Amino acid sequence: MELLLCLVLLATPAALPVTALTIVDSEVAEPLKLTRIEGSPVRFAAEWTHTMPTPGWTFELDDTSVEDDRLRIDLTAIRPTGMVAQVEAPARVTIELGSLPRGRYFLEIRVRRGATQVHRPVFAAVLDAH
Repeated sequence: MELLLCLVLLATPAALPVTALTIVDSEVAEPLKLTRIEGSPVRFAAEWTHTMPTPGWTFELDDTSVEDDRLRIDLTAIRPTGMVAQVEAPARVTIELGSLPRGRYFLEIRVRRGATQVHRPVFAAVLDAH
């Protein structure tokens, strides 16, 4: 009986390793690209692009957290130095998400413009780890 129970648990979908991470739904049009990092276990990274007021902005990763089905990423936007054109331009950041258990996650990216500011939500999506 115990052996049968072990075999049933191993055969359940939750016990199978995650091999893909896909976007199910996104609230805004900012592009999010998910990539797979080979290894054991498989890990994932997210490349996020956000339109900023001038070229040359970068992002610094402050924190990532996973609590139950919520994945939160906090970033600080870093201003360009020197003179830049006043024209909207994309800024990109790559964030390693690591390995995730099977399931559906609510991803929230929050950004602040300066170390004294508060992180504010700017992007949300639903991800499926399968």
